[in-house]
Parts: sequence; structure tokens; C-alpha cells
Amino acid sequence: MIIEKKISIEDIALTYSTEKEEFLSLINEIDKENLKRLLIESIDLNLSDPNFSSLAEKIPMSIAGYNSHNKKHGYDGFIGEDYETAVEWVEHKPKKVSSKTNTKLNGSGGFADYTLTRLENDLSKKDKLTLMISGFVDSNLVYAFKVPHNYEPFMDHIKNKTILGENKARILPTFSYKNYEGCEDIKMVYMVDNIDDYSSNISGPFLKFLKNIK
Repeated sequence: MIIEKKISIEDIALTYSTEKEEFLSLINEIDKENLKRLLIESIDLNLSDPNFSSLAEKIPMSIAGYNSHNKKHGYDGFIGEDYETAVEWVEHKPKKVSSKTNTKLNGSGGFADYTLTRLENDLSKKDKLTLMISGFVDSNLVYAFKVPHNYEPFMDHIKNKTILGENKARILPTFSYKNYEGCEDIKMVYMVDNIDDYSSNISGPFLKFLKNIK
């Protein structure tokens, strides 16, 4: 029997998390149009989450050729046979905004629970560590670019922020695009052709910066 009535993502998730066997039967009984709608809704829900989105983290890295590192500690991705022997690691800072708000993408980011030990470890990776910055408007990837993580002015800024925060319970150094804009080795990984259509969701100076990346 094919189910043609509208089923919600919540219905699917509830069945999946409580009754796996019934979930498989349910999937087989949903008509093609409902399955397409549910797939689109689930991807949209993930990418639009303002707090965290595993897809928003993984999609730009995939475009750039990185493998995802699905563990809590360590960098977000790598290139190589495995994480430990990688030829390159990447720290990815995706940012998402909604077109329904006044929040704008501006190339900023931050690190959670940073330490001087972490700083030394980052510096030890030399040119094998990359910082990736990406931006989404709603569920649309608008840009993704790479910056050498250990670009000296950038790391000097992070070091100063880390030292200033040493007496706090958590060190959360932040940065803006001004801290890496002078780097000559920034590489664009992806940018939509119609980026001007998103100008109301990207700060003016940062949009100009994006357009100048090769």
C-alpha cells in the first residue's frame, strides 16, 4: 500500500528513532512525491539550523577535496589516506544567515576553548594547515575560500586574543576578514555566479573583498 497523505519530517524521525523495523516499512510505503519533499525538507532543516549543521560543515570541504574528520577533537577535515598521516588539515568556519533577518555575512569567525598549547600545535603544522571560510544564506552556499591558517598577521591576532583571555574560564578568540585580507595566497573554492543577488545579506566591504579573490 502506497501512502499518499502528507507525512512530516517529525513523523519520520520519531519512527526512525523508536521503531527501526517499522521505519523501513514506512519508507517503502511513501509515494515518490512525498519522499522527494521529505528529502528536500530534511536537507533544508539541517542547512538552516542557526547553531550547527553537519552538512554546512561538510559540503564546502567536499568541494575543496577534503575528507571529513568526524571526531570531536582535532581539525575538521584532511587530505590523505588517514587523519594522522594527512598531507594537509583544514579548520572550517562556516557561517549561516537568514534572509529574513538583518544579520550579514562578513567573513568573521572564532575558535572555541583555544589555548596557547593549541596555538603552538597549529603553528607546528606550518603550511599544511588551512583555514576555510564559507557562507550560507538560508540553505544556499554562497561562497567558500581558503586562507593559509598560519598567515602571520592572522596568527599574531589569535595569539594576542588568547593571551588576553588566559584568566577567563574559556578562551574564545574571534577574528574578522581584516585579519587575513592582506594574505596573497587566498583561494576561492566556490562562489555563486549571482552573488550580487545576496548583497543584502553580505556586508558591503566583505562583498568587495570576495569579488577580488581569484
